[in-house]
Amino acid sequence: MTSTATPGHSSESSSESAESSTASSTNLRTKDITAFYALPKFEKDIEMALGAANVSYEKDGIVTSLSHGLKSRVLTRIVSDIYENYSACPTSFRYRKISNISRTFFH
Repeated sequence: MTSTATPGHSSESSSESAESSTASSTNLRTKDITAFYALPKFEKDIEMALGAANVSYEKDGIVTSLSHGLKSRVLTRIVSDIYENYSACPTSFRYRKISNISRTFFH
């Protein structure tokens, strides 16, 4: 898209200006989703239950059955982290970035 500069106005195109205003209004949700996702910190009681389950599995190979409530709290925390930190609506800049990465990867 081309743009023309007029006195008192930026030479930025309307789509670029829309992207920058969207980015500034959602600056809290700007992390790119990658192939690796680091789990967020959980509440102390959840950390302790998951830690005990890990120890049990590493020691005896026993898979611990977690309660429905604990699973629900873990999933709620993960969903909350993703919603707060990752953009669900990529901008055209992000589409171009992924396209360029894909092109170099697959060629």
